[in-house]
Amino acid sequence: MKNSDVKFHSIEDILSVVQPNNDSFIMKKIFKGLYLVDDIEYVMDNSFSYPFRTDNSAILLVLKGELKIQVDLISYSVRKNDMIIIPSGSICRTSEITEPTRLLGLVFTDEFANSNIQNIQDINTVRFFFIKKSPQISLLEENYKAFQLLLKQLEPLTYSVTNYKKDKIFHYFNLIIIEIMDFYRSGEHSELESKTIRKKEIVQNLIQLVHKHASVERHVEFYADKLSVTPGYLTKVLKEVSGLTTREIIEESVIMEARDLLLNTNLTIAEIAYQLHFSDQSFFGKFFKNKMKKSPKNFREVNL
Repeated sequence: MKNSDVKFHSIEDILSVVQPNNDSFIMKKIFKGLYLVDDIEYVMDNSFSYPFRTDNSAILLVLKGELKIQVDLISYSVRKNDMIIIPSGSICRTSEITEPTRLLGLVFTDEFANSNIQNIQDINTVRFFFIKKSPQISLLEENYKAFQLLLKQLEPLTYSVTNYKKDKIFHYFNLIIIEIMDFYRSGEHSELESKTIRKKEIVQNLIQLVHKHASVERHVEFYADKLSVTPGYLTKVLKEVSGLTTREIIEESVIMEARDLLLNTNLTIAEIAYQLHFSDQSFFGKFFKNKMKKSPKNFREVNL
């Protein structure tokens, strides 16, 4: 599924693993930059071991089942009555669906949020809580029902033509954001220890650095120096948090960029190898095939 204003080779790919068992489409457009993830049952359709960086944000409520997902290198097992909140720019990986899962939620662009939320600081505050605490919220039954009701109120607006459609959409969207903020601030969402918060900050900062520099800088020492930690400590933290080494994270970032260039540009494979600072096309091809089990040419042909 392609949507011109929601470029989602991240959440869309996460949800593409959780294939619907009918021909219904996963996301319904409510407004420009805002989509509803309908409560269809999903089952694991194929292996999807590599991560994707999100282009948009998502708020997903689990109505049934259990889903194992990784957000910014940290693994979460979400089940009924849980909400998973994925900010734009996150790196996500779906590992498995342990039980048939039903999801209900929203996918939205930064442009939509920035233009239509009542108080722009609300989004910034929510993002802060995502980093300091957790994108996974285990809801009490009353909170779960409240979020479900608010999300369900948006479903008729996917086909509504009333004069007040726009006002209703913004009203419900703002209510959902406010409810999330209220839940975080109420104390229901437990605090993390300061050491854990520090480790999460290191991971978050590393992800940003790798996203910016990985096509050129692939040495662990470069990132450790930028983060003012030793390479050994950086690797130790990453292993604790994600089970991955710094080098594996750098390589994953390069692969993400390579896949994006293969699917979303007309660059030749030789030009992509040059842009990603590989010594030659052959070395790039071996690197890509080792990670993706397909050559760059075959990956482009199969996925376009």
